[in-house]
Amino acid sequence: CVFVCLCLCLCACACACVVLVFGCGCDCSCTMPLKGPGVIVHNTPIVVDLWTHTPSARLFFLTHLHADHTKGLTSTWNSGKIYCTSMTKDLLCHKLNIERSIVVGMEYNESKLVKMDSTGEENVCVTAIDANHCAGAAMFLFQGYFGNVLCTGDFRFRRAQIVDLNSICQVDHLFFDNTFCNPQMEHPTQGEALQMLYSSIDEHEGSDILIGMDTLGKEEVLVAIAKRYDSMIHVSRKQMERYVDIEKLPEEIFTTDVLSSRFHIILKSTLNERYVERFAKEHPLPCIGIVLSAFNPHGYTSTSNPNNTIIQIPYSLHSSFSELKIFVEEVKPAKSISPILFEDSILPQRFLPSSLFPNPPSSLHDIRIPTSVKNFMERKGSALKSHISDKLKRRLSAQQQQHLGEMAPFRYKHAPTGVVYDTPSMDDEEKLGIANEYGEEEEEEEE
Repeated sequence: CVFVCLCLCLCACACACVVLVFGCGCDCSCTMPLKGPGVIVHNTPIVVDLWTHTPSARLFFLTHLHADHTKGLTSTWNSGKIYCTSMTKDLLCHKLNIERSIVVGMEYNESKLVKMDSTGEENVCVTAIDANHCAGAAMFLFQGYFGNVLCTGDFRFRRAQIVDLNSICQVDHLFFDNTFCNPQMEHPTQGEALQMLYSSIDEHEGSDILIGMDTLGKEEVLVAIAKRYDSMIHVSRKQMERYVDIEKLPEEIFTTDVLSSRFHIILKSTLNERYVERFAKEHPLPCIGIVLSAFNPHGYTSTSNPNNTIIQIPYSLHSSFSELKIFVEEVKPAKSISPILFEDSILPQRFLPSSLFPNPPSSLHDIRIPTSVKNFMERKGSALKSHISDKLKRRLSAQQQQHLGEMAPFRYKHAPTGVVYDTPSMDDEEKLGIANEYGEEEEEEEE
């Protein structure tokens, strides 16, 4: 009896998970929300930032390379081509060693026609718009038989985004980043936060400044600091490689010599009071830590006084509540508004004015799928998988040749893995030195 009950429970859970991710299979709008920021554009083969198995998905789009948007994406990916910006393509192939031929790079404000079937009868026009979030981050505007759909991914509002969108079309369906969609979640503009950062640095003239950074994002702050204080920024060798070789930031503003600058880039996940105290003991100057984030789970102080060792500056890569309200007002989606995140405390239906929502709303579930697209969504996709598998085999063969001391054209350093950043352990006292002594991989996404 216990065994039978357990089996029934497992079956019920499995069915619930299927409904949660894929819907009930009927034509109604009862699809349950996904867990995480992935988006399924219903009744199309399009998915955005979703890398788990989705039977009807054939066209895959990546908004940016933060870890929560790449869960399930690995170096052995073989389910279809990945569309993203050229910068994200470079970062993705560098980080995961994914075969470059299956990643399609786009430039901002470039529109690209992508086939939605195997016959060329139906196409989708895709436009990448700067999301103002991190290097390579993009919103995607899709135009096709389903109307005009905008998926923002993570974004920080600025007026140029509205200008770009309005010059193209009227948005019908909006999927947007609602990270701070709550009236209590207000923070300064990036320009105002930058002035707050300058004030904190000026108050600690002659001190070492330890700046807590995520692996990707806010590099523009480093450029601004270097320019304002006519100083180089101390980074690790891996950071130097990414900033200069991939993100194409000015090489002259960075140094790997800890004694050549008083500005030091530290992994945000490792920057705490203990770290600051240890750094101060090992270097002649007093020092403070600065965290750039509007999210404050650790209770960092947002003001400066002599007793603070870590100061929080609310510089965010996500839109504040008031900015989200302006964005939705300006975009004026004609048919539906959907959040990317489904936490009750940030649901737009609870906090945005009801006048912003289309009345009556129209669901993507009501769209008729062209026969050629339906056939495309139902096919197995074995041809592409076979093609990519052959490339993977050649890469693995190249790796074996490399082990034998022969030259190999591919770099394959480790077993296939997703974008999972390993945060250094703080248990070992000997690991509390300067930032360059750490590997710089982490899995925290900017809040």
